[in-house]
Amino acid sequence: MARLRADVQHNRLPQVSWVVTPAGYSEHPSYPPAYGAIYIARVLDALTSNPEVWGKTVVLLDYDENDGFFDHVTPPQPPTPVRPGKSTVSTEGMVHNHINPDWPVLYSADQLPYGLGPRTPMTVISPWSKGGYVCSEVFDHTSVIRFIERRFGVSEPNIAPWRRAVCGDLTSAFDFSRADERKVSLPSTANYVATVHHESTLPAPVVPEHTESIIPQESGLRKRRPLGYATAVRLEATQRGVRLHMHNPSDLGVVCIAYWDGSRELPHHYTLGAGARLEDEMLLPKDQKLALTVYGPDSYIRKITGTGPSTLHIDTQGTQAGGIQVLLYNAGADTLPIEVTDPVYGQAARKIQLEAGQTQELHWNLQSSRHWYDLIVSTPQHQWRMAGHVENGHESFSDPANIAPVLI
Repeated sequence: MARLRADVQHNRLPQVSWVVTPAGYSEHPSYPPAYGAIYIARVLDALTSNPEVWGKTVVLLDYDENDGFFDHVTPPQPPTPVRPGKSTVSTEGMVHNHINPDWPVLYSADQLPYGLGPRTPMTVISPWSKGGYVCSEVFDHTSVIRFIERRFGVSEPNIAPWRRAVCGDLTSAFDFSRADERKVSLPSTANYVATVHHESTLPAPVVPEHTESIIPQESGLRKRRPLGYATAVRLEATQRGVRLHMHNPSDLGVVCIAYWDGSRELPHHYTLGAGARLEDEMLLPKDQKLALTVYGPDSYIRKITGTGPSTLHIDTQGTQAGGIQVLLYNAGADTLPIEVTDPVYGQAARKIQLEAGQTQELHWNLQSSRHWYDLIVSTPQHQWRMAGHVENGHESFSDPANIAPVLI
């Protein structure tokens, strides 16, 4: 930290700096979470001590690894010879297929994937990232190198094609069209020392006997950067299981992870490069009920439950205004009674009778939910859940439904 402050004071900090916090300041369970905040505060204090340097630098701050309150999201991974799925992008360099002679037990040719690993926080510090924004694009540690590539026109040949397709280059975390020079109003810290001193006199907390507890999420919304995702997955129940129709019309590669709910079967990982399409049929495991959930980037969810083959085709598409339209097609021979409900954001329920061979579009305005949606489409034999965020190229806000207590 002293070296960082000295570099700032003497105007020799690089245009791009990558800081990885020591283990004690990375919010591991064996250290107080406040240590992470203290470290970040000290970095900010050092950077802003010289306005000339602050105005021309980017600092990317990572925690050293996972193992905290932030690593609960299943990371994207490529399919491998022993992990099911498909990819339209080359997975060369992403599979353990060579033995490391120095570590033959740890680094064996087991055909498992090289990452991505569990999630870690990153703080992007610069005049072009001020304002408390969050950016939900998928990144990994090679994204830092790619940001440097993009900024300085250099090339790093050792980044695998799969990582380049799936992980961004961090530019979406910035707004280089303007530097935010407004002064920020910060809360007073005058009583902090007295508060901490008082808390130090209290009895030690009692660890609850039950391992599960309700942890309240931080209240309020966060501004979020616009993203380029437009993932589209349609789920169709078949005689043997579920057929997945996947399309990625965006310029960003995506990974969709499909799980049989409540099953110990391995999830299927599907990688779709820019503009790609994929189809696959996941066979229903023995003694497994028809219940399949697909997770994509940026809180994208598609789920199907029910019995027997389905005849309803459901496609969704975002609108430029940030709404969503749902296209329903009845491929069967009988009229289908359909109900669409919103269990989260308060949209009114809709009921229709869809005749055989008929198509109908339903539209929802999502302004009240900040362009987030969570819809359930029900027929007598099946139910589909569709949730996510509609991107339209504009800034938005974090999910207003994610502030309720969560059982962990």
